[in-house]
Amino acid sequence: MTPPPNPAPPSPTDAEYKAATEHLWKTYEAINEWIRFADAKAGALLTINGVLIGAAISKIDNKQKFHPDQLFYWIALVLAVVCGAYLVASAKDSLLCIKPILKDKPGAFPPPKPSTIYFEHIAQNPTLNDFHKAVLAVKGDKLAFEEIAAQVYAVSEVARQKHLHISSSVESLKIGLRFGAALLIVLSYLTFVPGGQP
Repeated sequence: MTPPPNPAPPSPTDAEYKAATEHLWKTYEAINEWIRFADAKAGALLTINGVLIGAAISKIDNKQKFHPDQLFYWIALVLAVVCGAYLVASAKDSLLCIKPILKDKPGAFPPPKPSTIYFEHIAQNPTLNDFHKAVLAVKGDKLAFEEIAAQVYAVSEVARQKHLHISSSVESLKIGLRFGAALLIVLSYLTFVPGGQP
């Protein structure tokens, strides 16, 4: 004998939708804080990369005691290129983190309903009255819940992408610093050892 199908779970009540909406607003604010934190770290990383790249260029540009016939000259050149490549890669990831993301996460806002919270969708309203109508169309706790849930879902992907870029930027910076340290050792040798020959 086939067992009876499980009964469908009861639909959430208005009070449950309201409680969930309040929780999602707190989540939304927390995610935005993480986004601001990521942007601040990206700005700091860009500054560090800019200073290091400038310092590396100024060191390599000092050709007073460096000659192409020196073995350590070529070692320094290779180290400088590799170090610079990693620093540029780190700076690129930092820039990608700061770059605004206006593309919707797929499925976050099912068409044809635009969001009344997301600034890009708000700005697409032809007039202020059109925006008023869109906001007034969000009636009831269920629709308010769906609206903020969609925005939390979309902004979470933004935060995730930003922190992935930050992580990649930090890793590239760490590797670049290792090559930079080796470069400083070689440059010191070329500067302070007469002839710069092993």
